[in-house]
Amino acid sequence: MGQYYLICNLDKQQYLHPQHCGDGMKLTEFGCSGMGTLMALTMLLASGNGRGGGDLGSNNEIVGSWAGDRIVIAGDYDDPGLYGIPGADNLYHVAAETWVDVSYQAMHACCEDNGIREELAEPATQGYFLQQAWPSILEPPPLALPRPALVHRD
Repeated sequence: MGQYYLICNLDKQQYLHPQHCGDGMKLTEFGCSGMGTLMALTMLLASGNGRGGGDLGSNNEIVGSWAGDRIVIAGDYDDPGLYGIPGADNLYHVAAETWVDVSYQAMHACCEDNGIREELAEPATQGYFLQQAWPSILEPPPLALPRPALVHRD
């Protein structure tokens, strides 16, 4: 099977789910894609968007919202206890179970840019992951609040 990953924001308790951005969940599946997960991450980290040519054509408040935050690409095989996560779980599992997935909102903000929306429209009819995510990218669900972290007792 292989290791799956989430891109986690330690400061905001949010994450990007590669499949919700139209990519596979393995490191090389989303790491080699320029229009899904990495585009969403770039947009989240962009400080000063909208000040020059070539910037993202979106005024969405999520643009740049991760700038300056601590970001980790966390694998489901990671050791537990890293990055201040207490107990027996690793960051991947804690994030997936209790943090907020901002993938659809991030991809929606990317698609507010006409050029990106056009670039993604054709693959959305062909690529499995993007085809599955496309409806939620165009009409993202409301963001949820982070759930309390699970407490593990020995």
